[in-house]
Amino acid sequence: MATPAVFQHIDHPGDASVAVLYSRAVGRPVGWLMLPVMVGALVQALQGAPIFPEAFVAAVGALLVASGWTHFQLRNRVVEIRLTGHRIALRTAFDVARDAPVTWEPLLRAKRQRAGLHLYVGDRTLHLDPNDWPAYSRLKTAVRPDDAPEQARVCPY
Repeated sequence: MATPAVFQHIDHPGDASVAVLYSRAVGRPVGWLMLPVMVGALVQALQGAPIFPEAFVAAVGALLVASGWTHFQLRNRVVEIRLTGHRIALRTAFDVARDAPVTWEPLLRAKRQRAGLHLYVGDRTLHLDPNDWPAYSRLKTAVRPDDAPEQARVCPY
């Protein structure tokens, strides 16, 4: 197999470990989810109501949701694309950080759109925004997008 072309997203973790990657990614969701908890605790405190049972349960719930959301994002956001011929490997942030083996799939189609490029790989479609991929022009050239207009499909019934 020829040496694959590797393209990295702006959020590519580089050599960071899974722990570092997770700690960098969890901050924003924790902040957004703890904001309503803190506002609710402030309102209860200003009204003279006890805050500890509700605020504690809400904070634990917010941390669990933030942790779950971060885990979901790290396992699903594609940050690295490897191309060789008509084969493609999509690697998530979690795959890159733990150095998971590369899984090759057939690249079914690449279609150029106004706002980027659509890659059809297996049963999923990946939208690539030019602002998120530093080597977007090389990536676009490597996948050889289909510039033909989409054929209108007419149902015979």
